[in-house]
Amino acid sequence: MRIFFYILLAIVAFLFCGCQDETKFQELSGVYNNSFNKHGISFGRVYIDYLGNSQLDFHIETAHASGCSGLLSGVAKINTNGIAEFSDFDCGSLIFSFSHKKVEVDEKDCDHHGMRCYFTGVYEK
Repeated sequence: MRIFFYILLAIVAFLFCGCQDETKFQELSGVYNNSFNKHGISFGRVYIDYLGNSQLDFHIETAHASGCSGLLSGVAKINTNGIAEFSDFDCGSLIFSFSHKKVEVDEKDCDHHGMRCYFTGVYEK
């Protein structure tokens, strides 16, 4: 009976400690490719590594056949809705929304690429 009590206590602690969020966020880590990569006109890739404590390390790169390119690395903070956001002096915001082995990236006022290159788009794992 005592073992049952400890198992039950461990389950309750797991459910209320936010540990399930840590496991869910760890699944975000990986390499995501933009669907334009298949056509050879544009290239885009995002590398994501979950750091823990609702933070992820990212590296995003983009290029276009016209010759422009861009890249940006940083640490984004995941909010309570599961959306990660990054901003710095040269980038108003970079927002990462995750669903079904995909990440949708939305940029606002980001100067880390040429005029014909964009980070905005859907990237698949």
